[in-house]
Amino acid sequence: MNYFRKYRGIKIHHSVTQILNFGKFEGKTIKEIIELQPSYIDWCTINLNHFFITNNLIKEIREIIPNFALSAKAIEINDEKWEDRSNSYKNNSYQGETNWGHYNEDLDMDQQNEEFYCYLD
Repeated sequence: MNYFRKYRGIKIHHSVTQILNFGKFEGKTIKEIIELQPSYIDWCTINLNHFFITNNLIKEIREIIPNFALSAKAIEINDEKWEDRSNSYKNNSYQGETNWGHYNEDLDMDQQNEEFYCYLD
């Protein structure tokens, strides 16, 4: 299975102050969600390919709810997402070609980017 494709676009959640932009708790911070329904974090981790949480977030949650724990399934899936993300960087999974058409050694590196030229037209 190609986990890079499966988990492409993962949103990393690393703080209880982050606001979710999806689902039944859209617009609420993770802190508000765990106070209302802590099991929702577990559900998101298992069921949403784009949802990933860090150890730092788990520590922050445990400061609020000391006995908080992800289920074994959520831990396994979260670990898969982390491993896949790490492997995608190690394997240099970027398949695109570099367009050197705008390259000019007299310019700064940020001016080499094609997006820079879009604003000049």
